[in-house]
Amino acid sequence: MSGEIVHVLVFLLPGFLTAAIFHSLTPHRKPEAFERVISALVFTIIIQFTTLIVRYFMSRIIQLPDLLFGNPIEIVFTLPVAIVFGLLFSWLSNNDIPHRNLRNLRWLHITTETSYPSEWHSMFVKHGSRAAIMLYLKQDHNLYGRLVEYPKDPKNGYFRITEAVWVTNEGESIPLEIDADAVLVPAAEVKMLALAPMIED
Repeated sequence: MSGEIVHVLVFLLPGFLTAAIFHSLTPHRKPEAFERVISALVFTIIIQFTTLIVRYFMSRIIQLPDLLFGNPIEIVFTLPVAIVFGLLFSWLSNNDIPHRNLRNLRWLHITTETSYPSEWHSMFVKHGSRAAIMLYLKQDHNLYGRLVEYPKDPKNGYFRITEAVWVTNEGESIPLEIDADAVLVPAAEVKMLALAPMIED
């Protein structure tokens, strides 16, 4: 590869790192290759601007020599900023902070959306990990228990449930055939579900 291509990749590396952290810590789908480059570029612009401000104040405080800037060692400054931004953006998204604050400004009518990728994730996040879940299975069985983990995709993956019992259509609970600490239910076998605060008794 030519030196210019290497320079571009090094320039975009902090943005790719931030995007990788964000997509590994949030339920947002991983973008395609072109979208990945665009998001890395956007993150890189934010990181470079922040790094520029940090370098300015650091040079004023500890008198860093100019030779540290504008060469490959500059990556030492951008990578920590990229990690911090990856964690920060993940925290903001997982807690619905940007959209929640914009929704509170109702008189501006900016948005009615959330920071979550779909209603699926919004529902589970709002009920928390101690929610009671009722799964209505395609084989006309109902399973009730404490939700521990849910799949990212409504059609793929598994629900992990503890304290599970069968529930008849009349509302009668029937213990499982085996004494299990947890059960896994394929999401593809679920036709509907309901969430509620966990009933301890």
